[in-house]
Amino acid sequence: MTKVNERSLIAWLAGAFPVKSIQEHEANFPCPFCYHPSFYFNVRKKVGWCHRAQCHRRTTYTDLLEIVGYAPEEAGYVPRFDNQKQVSPAQVGLPMGVWPVLAGEESDSWVVDVLKHRGVTEKKIKQFNIHAHNHWVYVPVYEDSKLIQYVGRRLNRKAETKEGFSKEEPRYDYLKGIDITQYLFGWEEAKTWKTLTLVENTFNSIWLREELNCTTPFGSYLSPIQITKIAKSKAKHIAILFDEGANKSAQKAATKLNNIGIAADFIKIKKQPDDYTKKHLKEIIDATRPTNI
Repeated sequence: MTKVNERSLIAWLAGAFPVKSIQEHEANFPCPFCYHPSFYFNVRKKVGWCHRAQCHRRTTYTDLLEIVGYAPEEAGYVPRFDNQKQVSPAQVGLPMGVWPVLAGEESDSWVVDVLKHRGVTEKKIKQFNIHAHNHWVYVPVYEDSKLIQYVGRRLNRKAETKEGFSKEEPRYDYLKGIDITQYLFGWEEAKTWKTLTLVENTFNSIWLREELNCTTPFGSYLSPIQITKIAKSKAKHIAILFDEGANKSAQKAATKLNNIGIAADFIKIKKQPDDYTKKHLKEIIDATRPTNI
C-alpha cells in the first residue's frame, strides 16, 4: 500500500466525509457504517472507532479506501483544515458578469435554443435561475435555500462562430474551495421523494426531473456524504442512470447504496439518457422498482 502522509490523509478525509473537526490527530465525522456522529479516526494510526453502543465498529484506512473508491494521491488537494482560506457557503456568489438567460441580450437567444435542445425549456430556465455569459451557462446549486455552489458548462456555438473551442478549454467550471461532491442538485425538494433517479449531468437532471424524480451528484462518483444524505432522505429506491461510459461507476454506486440497506439498481443503457424519450426511460426504470413503493 502506498504510504500517505498525515496532511494528505486529512485533505482526503475532508473531501470525502463531512469532517466536523480534527483535534489531537483525530478526525470527527459520522460513522461510515451506522452514520452516528461520534466516530473518530486517528490519522496517525490510520484507524477509527465508532462510539455508538450498537455499532462499536473498528474502521481501518483500508476500509475507508473501499468506501471512497479512490486513494488520497488520486483525490487532488482539498483546501481545508490548514492555513489556507476555506470558502464558506455564505461567501458564495455567481461569477461576475453573468446574467439570467431570459434577461440577456437578444443576441444571446442562441443560448436559449441550445438549452431547449437539451430539454431545458424557458420555464425550467426561469425555475432553476440559469445564468449565462459568452459561451458559458451557469446553474446555481442551492441547499436549505442558500446558494452554495454553481455548475458552469461551456456551450458549443458552432452555428454562430467558425473558430469553435480549443481542446485545452475546460468544459465545466465550479467555485474553488467548496467540494461539489458534497451536494445533490435540487436536494431540498428531492429528499422528500420516495424514489430517486441519479444521472451524471445537470441538464439531464433538469430535463428528467419531474418524470423520473431526477437529480444528479454532478458526475459519476457518489461520495460518502451524498450517500449519507440519500440515507437520511425519504427515498425507498434509487435508479442509477449514468452514461454508457460510466457503467462501472454506476454499478459501484448501486452496490454502495445496497450495502447500507437502500434498494438501488444500475440501469444499463447505450449512449446517454438524452438519446431516449422520457417515456422509454420511465418504462425501463419502473420495471426495476418494487411495486409497493
